[in-house]
Amino acid sequence: VKSLPALHDVAAMAGLELPQFLGQIKENTVKKEEIAKLK
Repeated sequence: VKSLPALHDVAAMAGLELPQFLGQIKENTVKKEEIAKLK
């Protein structure tokens, strides 16, 4: 199965910035404490 990169990634490769109404990419905001709980 082939997959497509996210629209934001495709636009970035083309040197474009997408408008705000299309959404924003969230950073991974997992805290170190939450990771420690999973271990």
